[in-house]
Amino acid sequence: MRPGLVSLAWRWLRRERRHGELRLILVATLLAAAVAALTGRFTGHINDRLLAQGVELLGADLILDTPAPPPAPWLEQARTLGLQVSPGVEFASVVVHGEQVQLASIKAAAANYPLRGRIEIADTVRGEPRPAPGMPATDEVWVEARLFDLLDLAIGDRIQLGQQQFTIGAALAFEPSRGGSFFNLSPHILMHRDALPATGLIQPGSRATYRTGFAGGLNALDAFRAWLEPQLRDSHKLVDLHSGRPAMGRALGRIEQYLHLGSASALLLAGIAIAVAARRHADRHITSSALLRTYGVDGRRIVLLFLLQLLMLGLIASPAGALLGWFGGQGLVTLLDPDAPAPPLSLLDPALPIAALTGLVTLLGFGLAPILAIRTVPALLVLRRLPTPMSASRWLAYVSAGTALLLLMWYQTGSLVLVLRFALGALALVVVAAVLFQLLLGLVRRLDTRRLWWRFGVANLWRRRRFATAQGIAFGLIFMCFALLIAVRQELFATWEAQLPPGTPNHFAINIQPPQAEPFAAALRRLDIDYDAIYPLVRGRLIELNGAPIRQAVSKETDDHNALRRELNLTWSETVPYGNEVLSGHWWEGTPQRRDVISVESQLAEQLGIEIGDRLGFLIGGDTFEAEVINLRSVEWESFRPNFYIIFPPGMLEDYPATWMTSFHLPDERRRLLPELLREFPSVTLLDVDYVLNEVRRLFDQGSRAITAILVLILASGAALLVATVIASAGQRLQQNALLRALGTDSRTLRQAQFAEFLALGFLAGLLAWLGTELARYGLFSRVFELPYQPSLTLLAGVLAVTMLTLGLTGVWATRRILTRSPMLLLRENPD
Repeated sequence: MRPGLVSLAWRWLRRERRHGELRLILVATLLAAAVAALTGRFTGHINDRLLAQGVELLGADLILDTPAPPPAPWLEQARTLGLQVSPGVEFASVVVHGEQVQLASIKAAAANYPLRGRIEIADTVRGEPRPAPGMPATDEVWVEARLFDLLDLAIGDRIQLGQQQFTIGAALAFEPSRGGSFFNLSPHILMHRDALPATGLIQPGSRATYRTGFAGGLNALDAFRAWLEPQLRDSHKLVDLHSGRPAMGRALGRIEQYLHLGSASALLLAGIAIAVAARRHADRHITSSALLRTYGVDGRRIVLLFLLQLLMLGLIASPAGALLGWFGGQGLVTLLDPDAPAPPLSLLDPALPIAALTGLVTLLGFGLAPILAIRTVPALLVLRRLPTPMSASRWLAYVSAGTALLLLMWYQTGSLVLVLRFALGALALVVVAAVLFQLLLGLVRRLDTRRLWWRFGVANLWRRRRFATAQGIAFGLIFMCFALLIAVRQELFATWEAQLPPGTPNHFAINIQPPQAEPFAAALRRLDIDYDAIYPLVRGRLIELNGAPIRQAVSKETDDHNALRRELNLTWSETVPYGNEVLSGHWWEGTPQRRDVISVESQLAEQLGIEIGDRLGFLIGGDTFEAEVINLRSVEWESFRPNFYIIFPPGMLEDYPATWMTSFHLPDERRRLLPELLREFPSVTLLDVDYVLNEVRRLFDQGSRAITAILVLILASGAALLVATVIASAGQRLQQNALLRALGTDSRTLRQAQFAEFLALGFLAGLLAWLGTELARYGLFSRVFELPYQPSLTLLAGVLAVTMLTLGLTGVWATRRILTRSPMLLLRENPD
């Protein structure tokens, strides 16, 4: 490549920097790179931060539950991989204080417990919590507030555990690893693991759960899990955020999916803006390029000249956009989460070169096709102003650009299914929209009106119907992305608010004995405590599917499902529980005489391949029996209410041992009622889940802000495409309107005709945008976000109003020069 060509490309680029399309190409490329960097930075932070919050509640990145001490080689392997290890044991034992005794749940943990999060203690019962400096001393224990009420304890009292006495050093306000299990025996005592042997409580054959926590890097955790899982038995259980925190894991997944969808939309809009602006830029120079070719200049040199200009724009805009997006993402992180540490900017951060590459690929991919036309279009067609055909090289350039963009979107989102659905949906929408737009345009043209300005406006659209169709599709895509993201955002917000409304239960009552069920409910009513229904719990195993052992009947991918490795909490209910919805089949009223029927949670059924009409076998104690699946139902696991995989009708499980449970809401100012409730029902365990509830609410709040931030980026990308599309057609409109002014048409009629043209275009584009939005909402809600779908006429009215008003005003603004400048000057400036 000759240096003179590079210098010429630079001089030409500087000379034309004032032209609108070049500035739009620059802005769109910068936006593409910025969106990639900001989304990567912000999504990475949200993911890391929320995962960190989740594991803080678990107390470790990974927890292994075993009925006996885990084999020493397992722990050595973890340490060899660089993981921290914190062994502990949990068991039930009697606590003695004077003449009083109470069954309690005791945890003996290592000095480095917890590996994630922190323990909170208080110097007085239900006093102000503060972070614990470490673990209790070997002669101390920390005791939960409920035990103070049951045994009339005070800080400094001594209690007996086995053969040893301990001093109560503090009130235990919060301990991480208890937040994920609602079925641990309570009240709770925390002690140092080194003090356990002196108590003599753990002997060979003692019933205890050994909980070993692991923490470290993601790669080391994955390697350890892959090494460990083949050696686990049915009695072993691995717990992480998604299995131990389904509410947080599911909410986090929805936030990530929305951010990925927003990133894909922004890249698509930025790419189309580049294509439109580059087409306008190439069209403006196609005549001069044809003249150069008639003078003997090689077409490849001309293409190379324009390609160099694109590269220069890309090398300026892409790194700048990547840096802008990175700092913008960090600023957004600081704004939403002031406590988050600010990592130093590193040029080795893979997000920066990937973001810059995204901007460059978007620019070259969408901007290359119009440039190739300069080399392939015959000069005679250009000089005679005849239509130029679409060459095979331009088609190839567009296909290559689309493929490259899909690969980049796949890299960013990590979900090939989401990207393919998005791409196929956009492609199908373009094809359907092209046909539909032509039909709608014909209907609008036939509207009976005597208004001259309306006839002018609609006639303009009809004469340029191919170009108008392309414009309408572009505008439809813009407003479809806006409407879709706003609609999904609102639906997510509404879903979160519905899941955690005021009065969401913040306490669970478990271990309610059958004779206590009705008296306990009566006590809650007497104290004016709002509670959920009281449900029985029967422990049982799922062992068969249609007569075959369950692990042989299900697919190989799901034969290790957690529900098959442990006892399930089975229940019975006359009515559909709160937050559940029957998706297929019918409730018990369809089979009033049968009791051997069950309702199964839909996700479990999908994962295990269970269908209506299948028969499931259960083992309770030493008894086995079968029941037929007659319905599948959805469950709101985030509702903080009792939820169950499998529900029986009344009359099937009553002969088996059961305890009962419920949940209720108790405001802070009424917590004084808890001691009264415990004194009346000392064997009932009350679990306070306010901490977990607040963490989930915090997650939803951060997710809401993240969604709003990404929406602003989409609006910026869409605005760039909107301006690019209007400017691309401004030349033709200026020429036509200048001719009309020269022939005596008054300015008012021209302004009204221009407004009518864009108004009609906005109406047609709005219909396409609404149709595309509804189709996309249906697919996304049902397949990706797992939300209920319902068509919205309000959305139709809103999209039509916004689209028509926006395009009407934008069109008048873009062609305002025809009303203030000489028609002769306009014709000279816009000869095309």
